[in-house]
Amino acid sequence: MRRGPVKFVLIHHAACDARVHYRISGSGETVALLNESERATHANSIEIRLDGSFSESPPDKRQTDALKDLLLTLKQRYPDLAVGGHRQVRGSRTDCPGRKFPLKALLAWSRSGLIEARDAALQEEVDRQYRP
Repeated sequence: MRRGPVKFVLIHHAACDARVHYRISGSGETVALLNESERATHANSIEIRLDGSFSESPPDKRQTDALKDLLLTLKQRYPDLAVGGHRQVRGSRTDCPGRKFPLKALLAWSRSGLIEARDAALQEEVDRQYRP
């Protein structure tokens, strides 16, 4: 089933039984599980699951670094993409991606740092292609 236009990227932890596009292991390895053109659990979204349950402890830095790298790639592909946690989906009765997941910090980064990183990556690409 096709997912429709991408509006969101939703973050899950492994304790959540959701169909996702990407999985990030505890070591920070990113694995594609589903084609982005296919629908995962929620419509109009790309979904990412980080291994681990973040109800008691936060994710490893390698996981959050890999997540930011993946979000940058997705932001370049889908410029209007908004980032959120599964618990933010209307009607969801879950604390996914967990109480100890740094969701507020990630959301703040997605509104500033992610935009800056995207713009810097685009500028590097322009420089690489058009400047001697």
